[in-house]
Amino acid sequence: LMIRRPPRSTLFPYTTLFRSLKIYDISGREITTLVNKTQEAGFYTVQFNANNFASGTYFYRISANNGQDNFVMTKRMILLK
Repeated sequence: LMIRRPPRSTLFPYTTLFRSLKIYDISGREITTLVNKTQEAGFYTVQFNANNFASGTYFYRISANNGQDNFVMTKRMILLK
C-alpha cells in the first residue's frame, strides 16, 4: 500500500481537546495557525501546506486545555524543498 501526499505538505496527527496548533519561523514569528478551536476528544489530522515557505527551520506549538490542566508542546521541524 502506497500513500501519496502532496509535495511540501505535512500531516500532524493529534488527540484530545487541542485548541491550537501554530507554526513559527526561526525568529519566533507566528507564520500560520493550523487549528484554533475546541474539539471533542479523538484523533485528528491537519495538513500543513508549505508551498509558500522557504526551506529552513520552523517550530510548531500544540496547546491544549481540558478545563483543569494546560498542555503546551513545542517541537522543531526542518522544511526541505
